[in-house]
Amino acid sequence: MGKLTVDLKHMKLFVTMDKHNASHYKLVMQGSDHIRIRPDGNGRFSAAIPTERDGAQGWAGENFLGNEWKKRNGDRNPSLNETFAGIIMEAKNQLKADSGCPEGSQLLQEAMDNICATWQSISDLITDLDKDAPLTTKILFDPSHPVTQLMLRLYTLECYLYKTLNHS
Repeated sequence: MGKLTVDLKHMKLFVTMDKHNASHYKLVMQGSDHIRIRPDGNGRFSAAIPTERDGAQGWAGENFLGNEWKKRNGDRNPSLNETFAGIIMEAKNQLKADSGCPEGSQLLQEAMDNICATWQSISDLITDLDKDAPLTTKILFDPSHPVTQLMLRLYTLECYLYKTLNHS
């Protein structure tokens, strides 16, 4: 499967990897805004994501992740390893809640191993920083820093992260 290129002038989508594909394209349309309606019945996007288990009580429990972190660690920011450990832990919780597999089943364990390996491979892309050092405000407030760009990219993925973080 190749990467895709969109010709905005002609509103066509091409497979970039094939240089002989001028006659093979799909027409694309420009949306009127960036807002999409999320299906409510889908476990990844529904309001039923189990954030209350972490201490949230609806909208009154805002920033429960940040408040819990401050209780345990003071004003220290998390490190990259701690951030990815939290992402992996939440991925496991989401998988248990949404998969329909019985607790302790081989299929659930295999799925958990796969999701953990996937998030770990994303974490392993960062090689030039000390992943055990707390993230500084200099890093977090710099929109061109690779860590900030990675975190923003993760936030925009079509998965549980943005919903969980928005409720936290």
